Amino acid sequence: MKYKDVVNNIKGMLERAESPITSHCCIYRVPFDIRLLNQDAYTLKDIFIGPFHQHNPRLQNMERHKLIYFKKFLELGDVNLESLVIHVEEAEPNLRRSYADTLDLTKEELEKIILVDSCFIIEFF
Repeated sequence: MKYKDVVNNIKGMLERAESPITSHCCIYRVPFDIRLLNQDAYTLKDIFIGPFHQHNPRLQNMERHKLIYFKKFLELGDVNLESLVIHVEEAEPNLRRSYADTLDLTKEELEKIILVDSCFIIEFF
């Protein structure tokens, strides 16, 4: 096979290699095969952000801490809860599209997670 044939063959392969993920997606789960390579590196220890690990009982204590930081953010910051909710509500469709996985959450559930977690990050760091 000549190199031009190889080049054309590879070009054909690349044309068929369409990503199953849209250009809006930027939040992915670590693929299982990659996680197996170094489980310790991909296993949550204390902090989780976002909806992927909401129902992990081992991490529920952290949720209480995030709420404490969120409350502190609201008390010490020059913001009000209503305006934050409005901003997150407006952003929810774009936030949902950012996830490669389909989120099994209502609009309100995702909005609460995003609101609490984002304020926690700001207050914590």
